[in-house]
Amino acid sequence: MWCRKGYYGLNVQAMCDSRRIFTFVAVDCPASVHDSVAFSLSTLYRFLHVLPEPFAILADAAYKSIPRCLTLFDGRGRTEDEKNFSFFQSSLRINVECAFGALYQRWGILWHPLCSSLRRNVLVIRACFALHNFTQLHNQPIDVRPPR
Repeated sequence: MWCRKGYYGLNVQAMCDSRRIFTFVAVDCPASVHDSVAFSLSTLYRFLHVLPEPFAILADAAYKSIPRCLTLFDGRGRTEDEKNFSFFQSSLRINVECAFGALYQRWGILWHPLCSSLRRNVLVIRACFALHNFTQLHNQPIDVRPPR
């Protein structure tokens, strides 16, 4: 569970829709595992292999080598179409960042290290995602209180 940042952690893989509701969550690997490896071990990865054409998911650069994941075009000399795609893909992907931000703000238990067993920590994280979705679906405001 030890990660490169010098503490124990879990790698959380998540996907959300445009309403910032999480549609997939996996808490299967330690934080030391690269995102693409953790994703390749998830049920969503296996589902992507049977996903019919032309469907795909939007992802960031960590998932560049994974089939059916659309990532930004990088580097110089991009065409106008590639620049446009990258702009709109990035605009849509911001929903994931905002959903994680709301999750973190809403549930104070995530403001500090979880000091329970690994099994319980995974359950707590999954519960926070489920409660986040419930509050999003029922239009509950985020009560923002900064960590102490």
